[in-house]
Amino acid sequence: MKDVKEGEKKLFGADMVAELKDLKRIKPMFVHDELGSIAEHRERWGVDLVIVGQIRKEGEALKLYTEIIGMNTGRFYAASGECQPGLMKDEATRQMHMLMAKGDAVQEVGADRQLDPVMSVVVYEIKTASGEDLLLVADYTARRPDPELQNLDIMPKDPVRDGIKSLRLESNEKRPIEFAYLYKDAQIESINISAPPPAVTSAEESAEVLTVPSVSGHIVNFTLTWKGGELKGVRAEPAQNPFGEVK
Repeated sequence: MKDVKEGEKKLFGADMVAELKDLKRIKPMFVHDELGSIAEHRERWGVDLVIVGQIRKEGEALKLYTEIIGMNTGRFYAASGECQPGLMKDEATRQMHMLMAKGDAVQEVGADRQLDPVMSVVVYEIKTASGEDLLLVADYTARRPDPELQNLDIMPKDPVRDGIKSLRLESNEKRPIEFAYLYKDAQIESINISAPPPAVTSAEESAEVLTVPSVSGHIVNFTLTWKGGELKGVRAEPAQNPFGEVK
């Protein structure tokens, strides 16, 4: 931990170091319900990782639970195991090895890059059939873990000033998805998304999921809703929550 600013030394009382040892008081500050509190602690303390632990009694057994939390993402990895008499130290050592092995993973979002860590905005880059880049900008809530996706924009990395820009994605299912962007004064006026109808159509509404990998290998799901061979709607969403628990 870096030196704490003089004005922050009383954050936990007269003896900050002693207060930090009180896990019952400290752990609630590292809940995953609000990114803002996590970012605040990271800025104040200058720490990238936090490890918290707890011994719980379940029936007649004692169990040790530990977590490592990435302070720039809010992602965490958890370990647990029984505490047998005389083997507490061995179990704690085992879990610490597991947690430290995930230290890098909890500090990285499950996306190609993080655009705004405080506002939970990430970016997925997808190569089109012509080799151009299509950007998916996903905006999540501040909740942790597994925040909800509240907005997703799909746009070409290289726009045009005026006219139509067409891009084609090849899905893992070998079914293409086509995007046509109408630009005016370098601004997107409208977007049209289309795809060839599935081999089997129905008068009833049905959905199919086409998967597309990003440049870094993250999967994006495109859910296409069909009715009588007509495309009624398209929803895009990352297959895995970029701020979810690390497995």
